[in-house]
Amino acid sequence: MCFSTLGNVQLVDRQLPEQQQREHGLLQTEQRQQPVEQDTQALAMCAVFKDQNPDIRTWVEYHYRMGFDAFYILDDGSKEPATAELADYIAAGVVHYDLVSRRKLPHPMQKHAYGKCLAEWGSRHTWMAFLDVDEFIVVNDPRNVTLLQLLTTYQQFGGVGLNWIMFGSSGHTERPPDGVSQYTACTPPSFFHNKHIKSVVNIKHTSGRGTSPHHFSYANGYWAVNTDGQKIDGPFNEPPTYGRAHINHYFTKSLAEFQEKIERGAGNGSHKTMQLFHDVNEAATETCPSLQWPPPRSLPAAT
Repeated sequence: MCFSTLGNVQLVDRQLPEQQQREHGLLQTEQRQQPVEQDTQALAMCAVFKDQNPDIRTWVEYHYRMGFDAFYILDDGSKEPATAELADYIAAGVVHYDLVSRRKLPHPMQKHAYGKCLAEWGSRHTWMAFLDVDEFIVVNDPRNVTLLQLLTTYQQFGGVGLNWIMFGSSGHTERPPDGVSQYTACTPPSFFHNKHIKSVVNIKHTSGRGTSPHHFSYANGYWAVNTDGQKIDGPFNEPPTYGRAHINHYFTKSLAEFQEKIERGAGNGSHKTMQLFHDVNEAATETCPSLQWPPPRSLPAAT
């Protein structure tokens, strides 16, 4: 077992012995010696969205730069759809914006929306991630240049579960000008909620949505693993594994933004309170790096 550091947070990297890495297909790219071919539609993202217009472009642009080629954004009844904020991505065919609330999916809507993404668009892609707009994937493994290269080392599994690192408000009462990059106060790995995962599923081995937004059902003989290649059964991976990749979960953001979050409700049917805001901020005693952006990436020509 070895340790690495993310800001002031000491992270446990449960590195597997080389023989086990070979068995699980987890050898790093420089050991494999063969480049990963980029499938232009390999990576897709599914998200439920509601009244987060100031945040949605940053979230899409960050993950587009990371290598996601398609975004399926299911709008759960926003006061004003975010089509203006995403106009160029929609015109380029990168973002598919669906006013799903008008068709009244069953409650809780989020997991049914995820099922819709799998059923209607999953076959177009190799991998599909299921995130919220306050969640950002971070690749920590310097030996993998792209997220796709990392994921191909797990292609024999049903999916990969990425643990949260939950962030607090960093003392902001109002939305800061530079958005999520201004939040660095984060919780330690031992914080209860950091055992949650979000899933990046291997489409050909995924049979359907799970019982929560965090995990999925897989074909017989397949299952999700954490980034160490260890089986995950359900929405939790404890202790968290951060050695290769994780999710920055900007859960509270500023006080004003958290109050807005309470008002709009959650797609999974849960109800948040100000006590949760205080609990996360009390636990956010560590300092994590500001979000580092991947290199710019041009949009394809408008379709």
